[in-house]
Amino acid sequence: MRSPVMPNPQNSRLLNDDQILPISPDVASVLLVGPYAESTDHLGAWTQSFSAPARTLAACLSEALPGRVSVLPGADFFDPDASRQTVAAAAARDHDLVIVAVGEPSSLSGEASSRSDIRLTGDQEALIAAIADTGVPFAVVLVNGRPLVMSDWIDRVGSVLQTGHLGTEGPEAIVDLLLGRVNAGGKLPVSIPRSSGQIPIYYNHENTGRPASVRGSLVHEEIDVAVVGPGNTDDYFTSKYLDLDLGPQFSFGHGLSYTTFEISPPSAPATVSIAELASSGVPVRVDVTNTGDVEGDEVVQLYVRDLVASVAQPVRRLRAFRRVTLSPGETAAVEFVLGSDDVAFWVDYPTRGMVVEPGDFDIFVGGTLDSAVATRVTVAKQH
Repeated sequence: MRSPVMPNPQNSRLLNDDQILPISPDVASVLLVGPYAESTDHLGAWTQSFSAPARTLAACLSEALPGRVSVLPGADFFDPDASRQTVAAAAARDHDLVIVAVGEPSSLSGEASSRSDIRLTGDQEALIAAIADTGVPFAVVLVNGRPLVMSDWIDRVGSVLQTGHLGTEGPEAIVDLLLGRVNAGGKLPVSIPRSSGQIPIYYNHENTGRPASVRGSLVHEEIDVAVVGPGNTDDYFTSKYLDLDLGPQFSFGHGLSYTTFEISPPSAPATVSIAELASSGVPVRVDVTNTGDVEGDEVVQLYVRDLVASVAQPVRRLRAFRRVTLSPGETAAVEFVLGSDDVAFWVDYPTRGMVVEPGDFDIFVGGTLDSAVATRVTVAKQH
């Protein structure tokens, strides 16, 4: 007997969406391609061989859309074969929509499975390129056990639904997400790099002292400080890659929805004493409004930055988050209370322990790391 418990849509992330998903009821024909179309590998790396098996995405989508789904392999996890992409592309032109189901099998993402190149394996990227070349609307379902580099194909895809290995009911849950029966509500718990060379990459790094404002360039440039002056080299001598855009492909905390949300700028007291911080905390409030047409979840995230400290602090630290479910047009007030633990840090000298230092703190609140808006709070020794 199959378990009635479905995977939580909070575990799936909509990375980008050009209104390809959810699948419209008016779509008459869907082509499902990719090695995860008929794979049952949805349990992840840490399972026993006698675990309850999962079904396939092909079977579940065909049940949900009877008579409207065609299935082709299109690619393989391991063995490239260009003829598969030729067949898939030809079939795509006869369909209204293509779902490309790709990813990383659990055998590649578990224990003792390190890789120096974390792009899609086999000919999966070639399949995405072949489908993109047809001009037929398509979406990618990405089933993976770790962040994967997508830079070679992400800009050509209208919608990407990143699910991970969801378990025995994974394919059913993916179909529910594709059809809009449930709304994707997950946020990334990691940063997704643009290149394997960016690893390690994480949001809560320390300030470099020379943060970049523009990406680099591989064009050779001679810099004569004696002529141009040191102030004219600020964009040159900064911490960046010459051959990549700034930052990760998708930041920690990123995740879209089939609806849209608006979050007001945060409000908080301008000043609080160290004693008040320890006793009652600092209330930080925002209003969250569902500005779209369907019900959905928003994860309101709060980050803290200590602007000046005796020990170098991260550029941001996630200190709280709250999930709210809102109907279209509905608004909810969300309040966080920050205490001493949220601004304290460890010191070894002259004493060992957690300390709170007076000074200015930026409190960022928003639906993603990148969109969070700051308000400044001053922690004083006393009022």
